[in-house]
Parts: sequence; structure tokens; C-alpha cells
Amino acid sequence: SPPDLGVGASIFAANCTACHGVGGAGDGELVQAGQVMNPGNFTDPAQMADQTPLDYFSIITNGNLAQLMPPWSSLSETDRWAVTMLTYTLHYSSDLLDNGAQIVEDNEIVTLISEAYGDPEDPQTLLAISENALIDTIIASGLSEEDSRAAAAHIRSLSLDSTRALTTP
Repeated sequence: SPPDLGVGASIFAANCTACHGVGGAGDGELVQAGQVMNPGNFTDPAQMADQTPLDYFSIITNGNLAQLMPPWSSLSETDRWAVTMLTYTLHYSSDLLDNGAQIVEDNEIVTLISEAYGDPEDPQTLLAISENALIDTIIASGLSEEDSRAAAAHIRSLSLDSTRALTTP
């Protein structure tokens, strides 16, 4: 079933903000106090560029103790996917998603992605596909990088539930 970003937002608020900050910018209270080094900025598209949702799921599940990230294997798999997809998509703005929806509709991008990877509405289709790989596939259709980035955001959102959580503080 599609990961529910509303559930992911609740889990993030309860377990992740001390390090990652309320908005995911890596500016949580433990970082500001110097107790934890920068855990990364989920709102920065460059940080997500070569990572896949599967990479994020693995880190959330197994942790990264060298960076003081604890394993969250105590969460159900469904909950780990919810918080994975929330963090992976925090760099999407409502404008980016809206522009992407129009670009996808105008350019038959769903067909292009379906031919390259499978059904983008299936939550498992794009889990091992990085943001850059998705954007590169769309750029090959002749769209600009900016339009391809917006289209990729919309395509990624097709397999998610409660995408409103992305753009609501």
C-alpha cells in the first residue's frame, strides 16, 4: 500500500526532530547544542540526488551509528516506509508538485516512466531509482532540467498517500 506521509510526519515529529529539526533541515536542538554533528538537510535537493528511497529505508531500519543515527527497527515496516518517504520527499515544495503535475499531464511522462521502470503509482516501482536517474530519464524526452525535476517530483508523489504532509508545516 502507498506510504502515508501523514503517518510519516507524526513519526518524524515524535522521533527525529531533536537531530533533524522540525522541517528536516538538520537543525535540531541536539545539533544546535553541539551534541550531534550535522545529520544532513532533507530539504536540499542535492542531498537526495543520488540516493534512493531504499537507501533511506536501510538507514532508518539499521541506523548509522558512526553518525549517531540509531536504528529504528522497532517501528513496523509500514511506519518505516512512511517516515522514509516523508524524509525523502521533504525537498518537494507545493509549487514544484503543482508544476510537475501540469508538466506530466502535458507531456505524457507517466507513459515514459511506465515504459522505463513500471507503473509509477505502484509504491514499489521507484524505490531503487534515485532522483537523478528519474530526472535523467525525463530529460531524455526533451524537457529542461527544471521541468524534469518538477515532473520527477510529481511522478514520485503518485505512489504516496497524504502528500499534503509534504507542504504543510
